[in-house]
Amino acid sequence: MGTPRMLMARARRCGPAARVMIAGPAGSSMPPPGVPQPAVIGDEPVIEVVTSCDRVPVLLHGREAVSLQMVMRGPGEVFHVCKGDRFLEPDGTRGERCGCPMSLADRRSVAQAGRGPAPEVRIEFRLADRPDMGVFFFLSNSWELADEVPALIDALDQAAAPMLGVLRCELLHFTTGSGLVVSYRRPVVEIGRGQVLARGAMRLAV
Repeated sequence: MGTPRMLMARARRCGPAARVMIAGPAGSSMPPPGVPQPAVIGDEPVIEVVTSCDRVPVLLHGREAVSLQMVMRGPGEVFHVCKGDRFLEPDGTRGERCGCPMSLADRRSVAQAGRGPAPEVRIEFRLADRPDMGVFFFLSNSWELADEVPALIDALDQAAAPMLGVLRCELLHFTTGSGLVVSYRRPVVEIGRGQVLARGAMRLAV
């Protein structure tokens, strides 16, 4: 599957915002490590840079650091953005009921049938090793991560200070009905587990 890498960039201290997202294996169509690249998320300009690792130690500052929206976009167009009950976008529908099912499992079924939005998890943080570099954000469409958002927000709610954590890629496998073994990587946020914070494999390639 190649060497996993993480796509990340500095955010919102001066100039454009930035994002972080779990990227594919080395050799996929990503910028070379350490080279900033301009990009656009929706209508938001960002700057991206690829690291040479699959995990990064981070500082998370309260419940506002984590958010979950349900999103459906097309080329240059926003069809659906909501919090699960009422529309946030498009502008003409803001505040109206969105019609999404209550449970995340039902939302996933609707989305996989092509009839509903997918999750967009946003996590804002500072680098634990270099908090002076400013705020970053991580975006993911992982259903597994979306399911963990409530527990993560609860843990951050109870923290009296910024929490130390790790953003990492986890390799998973499953077997299809035809017997084919499929491997993929999903994003994971770990907090309050000091043993995973060894610095050996966490240096940024910037």
